[in-house]
Amino acid sequence: MSTRLTTTAVSLIAAALTLTACSTQEAELPVSTPTAETQTEEPAEPTPAPEPTEEARGTRQNPLAPGEARLIGVASAFTVSGGTTTFDAWPQIQAENQFNDPPVEGRQFVLFPISVAVDWTAIEQQADENGTDIAAGINPYWVLSVKFVGNDGTSYGSGPDDYCGVVPGDWLNIQPVFDSTTVTGNVCVSVPADKIEGGTWAVTNSTNDAVFVSAIQ
Repeated sequence: MSTRLTTTAVSLIAAALTLTACSTQEAELPVSTPTAETQTEEPAEPTPAPEPTEEARGTRQNPLAPGEARLIGVASAFTVSGGTTTFDAWPQIQAENQFNDPPVEGRQFVLFPISVAVDWTAIEQQADENGTDIAAGINPYWVLSVKFVGNDGTSYGSGPDDYCGVVPGDWLNIQPVFDSTTVTGNVCVSVPADKIEGGTWAVTNSTNDAVFVSAIQ
């Protein structure tokens, strides 16, 4: 065999091997297969906002109406309510004592009937916890403070100009109690006339709990 034939044969064999290798590689390539459609997740429903609730009754912004009652504090033994406010109480004050003086110019005597229900079981429990002696009874007047809060946010009832004189059924004259009962009395405050409209009554205890009662004019 000539050298030319030998070279040609080798070339043909090499070409055949190359084609075989290429065919094998192509056969081994991964074949893509269609995949299942990706499921689109539905967006989660938004959490509904809580419905607005009415603000607690007995606050300054939402005071009790006359005749409504509320415990003055979570651990309190006193439930407070108030009656209808008298905005010009001078005739009643004048009738109570002839020596009473009228309100000074620019002020009015404002009268508030207050009622306090006493829970004696709660009183005894608090006395045991605090080591308090209640042998002499409990007087709500010693524990509770009553003031008129004017429309300017100023309270009236303890200043030297806030005094009304001798008051019929005066709150300060109630006596100590020794059992569950309800005590009532009248609170009178001299208030600047332009501070009355929209004012409220505030009943507070020694731990600064408070109940507000509307003074509707």
